[in-house]
Amino acid sequence: MFIPGWIAERAQGNANAEACLQATDDAVLLPFVWARKADDPTLARLIAPADTQGVRALTAWLLAHAPAEAKRFERAPVAVQQTAIVDPIAGLDLDGLRRLITDGEAAVGLTVRAVHALTASKDAAIEPLAGLAVDDRPKVRSAALRALKTVASRTRSLDATCDALRMEDRQDVILQLMRSVGHGRHLPGLPLLIDRLVDRKHRIADSARDALMGFGEAALPALNHAARRARPDRRAAYRAVIAAIEG
Repeated sequence: MFIPGWIAERAQGNANAEACLQATDDAVLLPFVWARKADDPTLARLIAPADTQGVRALTAWLLAHAPAEAKRFERAPVAVQQTAIVDPIAGLDLDGLRRLITDGEAAVGLTVRAVHALTASKDAAIEPLAGLAVDDRPKVRSAALRALKTVASRTRSLDATCDALRMEDRQDVILQLMRSVGHGRHLPGLPLLIDRLVDRKHRIADSARDALMGFGEAALPALNHAARRARPDRRAAYRAVIAAIEG
């Protein structure tokens, strides 16, 4: 679980850690925010206002101990009370859910719910979810990849993981995606891992190496091709993985 590490890095002003936390579902993140509320009340900013028991408890604590952080939650109970009998997602078909997700007007929490609701359409949801795996919004991307795994084949899910990896720039998310590609031994993802093998960030390069090692001899043709075409200063990185695989 990366969340405690991200929280520690966020406290030091790491914007990448902040983005990773924002991409985490509120239901997963809330227990960590609650446990650390006294040390850092600003963590509450990562949670969307909602009429749930957990958010109500957090709001009550903030009102008593950190009222400045409670202001963004103050209107949530009123809004929910006024619309308690109306679920914006209820009754929406596949097209309606897609419009809600893509119009950009809905709150992130509602948008993530709509992403998961797409799975009710089973096979018809596969391509919409695959497209959302490269959405501009981090939480939407994460939700789409998780939802896709429940309705699509392993191969299709890994294809979408590769698509997400091509456009991802958050280091910890890159590491997760590379592990998924390596664990699945997804051959179309080999070029992406090989490209990351010479990344300037050592954690990414090391993770790419580990993922490539998981492919074993299946990675050798692509690695040898990359080594032949590589700049002299990068060739050693490819040769080292080739030698390790060949034993």
